[in-house]
Amino acid sequence: MLKNLLKFTLILTPVIGVAQSKYDMGAASIVENYRQAVSTMGLNAANAVAEQTTLIVSVDSPAVVEQLREIGADIIDVSNDVALVNIPVKSIEVMADIKGVRSIEAGRMQQPMMYFARSSANADAVLNGTGAGLTQGFKGKGVVAGLMDQGIDPNHVAFFNSDQTENRVKQVYTYMNSTGVPSRALTTPEEIAGFSCDNASWTHGTHVCGIMAGGYNGSSNYGLSRRVYNDAPMPYYGLASEADIVMAGGQLYDANIMAGVANVLDYAKSVGKPAVVNLSLGSTVGPHDGTSSISRYLAGKGQEGIIVVAAGNEGDLKCALNFNFNRLATSVVTGITVTTEGEWCTAEFWYDKSDKFDFEFFLYDTNSRKETTYPLTAAGTTVTIGTSDDTFKQAYASGSQVRMYGNVDPNNDRYYVRLQMLVARGADSNKLLVPGVRIKGANGRKLVSTINNGEFGVNGISGATAGTANGSISDMATGANIIVAGAYTSSKSFTNMAGNQLSYVGATDAGQVCTFTSYGTTFQGNSLPDLCAPGSIIVAPVNSYAYAGATVNDYSAVTTFNGRRNYWAEMQGTSMACPFISGTVALMLEADPGLDVDKARSILKETAIAPSSSLSSDERTQWGAGRIDVLAAVKKTLDDKASVGGIIADDARNFILTPIAGGYNVYVAGESSLTVTVYDAAGRAVATASAADNTLDLDTTGLGAGIYIVAAQGNTQCHSAKITVK
Repeated sequence: MLKNLLKFTLILTPVIGVAQSKYDMGAASIVENYRQAVSTMGLNAANAVAEQTTLIVSVDSPAVVEQLREIGADIIDVSNDVALVNIPVKSIEVMADIKGVRSIEAGRMQQPMMYFARSSANADAVLNGTGAGLTQGFKGKGVVAGLMDQGIDPNHVAFFNSDQTENRVKQVYTYMNSTGVPSRALTTPEEIAGFSCDNASWTHGTHVCGIMAGGYNGSSNYGLSRRVYNDAPMPYYGLASEADIVMAGGQLYDANIMAGVANVLDYAKSVGKPAVVNLSLGSTVGPHDGTSSISRYLAGKGQEGIIVVAAGNEGDLKCALNFNFNRLATSVVTGITVTTEGEWCTAEFWYDKSDKFDFEFFLYDTNSRKETTYPLTAAGTTVTIGTSDDTFKQAYASGSQVRMYGNVDPNNDRYYVRLQMLVARGADSNKLLVPGVRIKGANGRKLVSTINNGEFGVNGISGATAGTANGSISDMATGANIIVAGAYTSSKSFTNMAGNQLSYVGATDAGQVCTFTSYGTTFQGNSLPDLCAPGSIIVAPVNSYAYAGATVNDYSAVTTFNGRRNYWAEMQGTSMACPFISGTVALMLEADPGLDVDKARSILKETAIAPSSSLSSDERTQWGAGRIDVLAAVKKTLDDKASVGGIIADDARNFILTPIAGGYNVYVAGESSLTVTVYDAAGRAVATASAADNTLDLDTTGLGAGIYIVAAQGNTQCHSAKITVK
C-alpha cells in the first residue's frame, strides 16, 4: 500500500527541518509521501511496508559512507565523493541528519540516444499510443518501409513484431556485383530465416533500418548515462515498428541501387500498401541539376512511393568550387588535397552550356613556384598521366595515376570534365610538388565543381582559390520527387556496455545543426536539404555478424534472440537522419495512405521548427526548413486528409490526446471549433472547455484522482477517450 502512496499521493506540505536543504525535489517528495503514510497508517504499519529506494548521495569523506552502511544503506558504488545508495525509505531522514552528508538526490531522468532523437523531434507522442497521450498510436502499420544499403541483418530481433513471433522483413535482396541482378532473392519466411547477412564486415544498413523501422523494446542489457542496465526494457528503438520491411543490400553501384528501390516498390504494389524507400547513400560529384541517370530514375520511382535521400556528410569540407567567369576573371586555379591516399579521388567540373572550356591538370613546385601542366586536349577522350612522366614520378609512388575526361552531357547539354586521381606519396616523393587544376571560361559563364575524397584549397599555389562547403550536397539529392535529409544533434554522447560515456570530437551541442551536414543550391537554384532530423550519435541495431567477438567497449546494448546475440551501437551522419525522416513518412502514410512525395515534403517542411533568423546564410541553407516535428507532421497529415473535398472522415486517428503539464492537449483533425467535456465515473460532467479551432489545452488540476472520460465534439466529429488523473 505504501508503494501506491509513494507513487500517487499529492504533496500538500513542504518537508520541514534543517535537512530539507539537502534534498532535491524527487527526494523531498519521497520523504513527504512517507510522512503522510505514517500519518494515515501509523508508524509501525508504515515501516512494515516501507520499500527501498535508490538515491544519489554526496558525502564529505569515505568515513561517511561507513556511517551510511551503519544505518542500513546498501552502497552500490562510490566515485570521488558521490555514492549511489539503496536505502529503506524510513531511513532517509536519518541519513539526512548525518553531518557529512551534503546532498540527497533522486536524480533527473536520463534518456538514451535514440530516445533523445525521438523526444527531440516530438516523435514519442506519435509512437506510444495512450502511454504518450495518443488514443491511436502511429507505428507504420499498413506501410512498407524499404531500403538499399549494405550490411543488412534481417533476422535481428529489432525487425520482428512486438511479441517476436513473426519477422516483419518480407523480402531480402543482395547485390554483390555491379550488374543490378540480385545475387540472392529471398521471398519466403523460410528463406529469410536461413539467411545471415550480405557481408559480415558491414553494418550500416542494419543501423539505418533500425532507426526507420526497428521496434524491439523487450528485455536487454544496455549502457546509459555512465551506467549499465541489465534485464531492462530496451530503450533504443526506432519509428515505424509495425511496418513491413523490404531489405536490399550489397555493393552500392547505381544499377544495384535502382534495382533495390524497384524491389521495395514492387513488393508494396503486390500487397497494395504505400511505401517509403530510404537511401542513406550518395556521391558529391555530378551535375547537381537532377539530370544524372540515377536521379532521373529515382524521379520516376518517386511517383510510385516516397523516397528519402541523405544530404551527405561533407558539410565541413571544402569540396565545392563555384565560379562565375567575367571579363576581369576568365580563369580560376585551385589546388587539390586527396583525403585518403590509395583510394580514388574524383572531381567534376560542370559548365552552364555545351561549349568546351579549357582545362588542365598541373603539378606546382611550392619552392620554385614553377608548374608542369597536363592539358586536356580533346573532348571525348581520356588523358592518363602516370609515373612514366618524369615530373609525376617525382611527386608520387609507383602505380599512381591521374585521368582526365571531358564531354558534353546529352541529358543537360552541359560540358563537363571528370578528373580521377589514384595517388600515393612514397618515401622518396617530392612533397613540395602539389596538384592543382586551371579552368578557363568565357565571360558570363558559370562553373560548378565538386570533389569526392578530397578538397579544393590554396595549398601554397600562387593565385589559387579555395573551395567551400556550400555545394557539398549529394548529387543524388538534387533530383525531383525525393525528400532530402540533413542532420542535427539530439545528443552528443553515448554510453557503451563498459559504462563509459563517450562523445565524438567536434560534435555540436544538442539542438544545433551537425557541421558535417552537406548543403547547397542546385543548378536550378533550389536550396537543400529540405529539413533536418537527428543524426548525431544515434544508437540503433547493428549487423550482429559484424560484431562477433566484440568487447563491451564496442557496443551499447545487447540481447539474445533465437540463440544469437543481437547488438546495438552508435553511428552518426545524415545516414542516420535520413531513416528518421523515412520512419516519420511511414507514420504519415499510415495516417494517409494516399500521401504523395510532394505533399509529404510540403507537410514536413511546413511543420518543421524553423532555424533562427540570426544564423548565417550558409547555416540557414544547411538547416533547410528546420528541425523535424513528427507530431506536427502527423497532425497536419490528418488535418489535410480530413479536409479534402470538405468531407470529414470519422476516423479515430483524427483524435490525438497528449499529456501536458497540468492536463492534456486535445486535437481533432479537420475541425474549425471544438468543445471538450470531462465526465467522471458516474457519468457526471465535471469540466468543459471550448476553442475556435481544432486544438485546446484541457486543465485537469482541479480534478480528484481517478478515471475520467474526455469527450471532444467538433463540427462534424465526436471522439472520446479515458484518462487517468493522479
